Amino acid sequence: MNIFILLCTVSVQQDISPKKIGDLSDAYRKSLIGKEFTFSHDDDVAGGGTFHIEGAYASIVYQDKVFHRVDLDETFTKDGISGKRIKAILQRNDGLYELKNESNRWVLEFYYDNLTDLYKNYPYHNDASLIMAPICRISDPLDSLLSKDPVKSPWRSILLPGGDASHFQTHEIRRGATTPSSITDYRLVNGLLQQLSISPIGSTKSKQVDIIYQEWKGVKYPQQVTLRSTLSDPPLTSVTKFSEIRECTKDPSFFSLTAFGLPEVAGVDLGKSTPVWEWLLAGASVLAAAAGLFRWLQLRSLRKGTIA
Repeated sequence: MNIFILLCTVSVQQDISPKKIGDLSDAYRKSLIGKEFTFSHDDDVAGGGTFHIEGAYASIVYQDKVFHRVDLDETFTKDGISGKRIKAILQRNDGLYELKNESNRWVLEFYYDNLTDLYKNYPYHNDASLIMAPICRISDPLDSLLSKDPVKSPWRSILLPGGDASHFQTHEIRRGATTPSSITDYRLVNGLLQQLSISPIGSTKSKQVDIIYQEWKGVKYPQQVTLRSTLSDPPLTSVTKFSEIRECTKDPSFFSLTAFGLPEVAGVDLGKSTPVWEWLLAGASVLAAAAGLFRWLQLRSLRKGTIA
């Protein structure tokens, strides 16, 4: 499953550079702060095999700090075998937490204290690439893709001359190689990437992404991302659909480790999440009180000779 770079809303510029592309990445990250939405993703592999995700994203600003959370419910089938995974990602100012649910118990799978910006220089395996489709390519943030630091990416991407903000191309070169292995074509309209294609040099196969956007309060967000790949063996088609964007109303405790039954980091206070049984108990108390009030009113009406 590969999700490729899209670009978010910006005014059209007449030239393009790694810095400007990096600015587009940062602009999209900022546009997600304080928002929430759900999404679904489906991979359809020719010859059999499916991969489905139901996910949700939420973000808030609390005490001048930004918090993000991604929830993922994954199911897959292949060769008659099916499986299920439930995962979550917490992105906070103290680092990135990747958690997974094992036998109805949450465990910490990965932690990176140096990753404090949403999907910026994330590790390759990270599943947040789905919601960060507008700024990632081959599950790697654009910042790394264009970086000359081999620690951040085994690939080096070079902008070809003559491009502008409506159409530009890059060559991809693997570290240690002297010749490019592929060319990527980016086509944008009014600062939005409408189509992207990747083709290995000397091959007729390719990967292509088409994007449909939705608008919310004057800002563009992805509504549907469709990927078709003949490079995969067998060929792959994947579709990611996003719900309408809305303001996030989640409580700060939703972004805490205690929400997963784990101890919180010293010095971090996001409040304590309310266990489900407490909500159920509170609901039962309200119903009991309502039933008592109704019975009292009924008896009072009968005493007055009326029918309740």
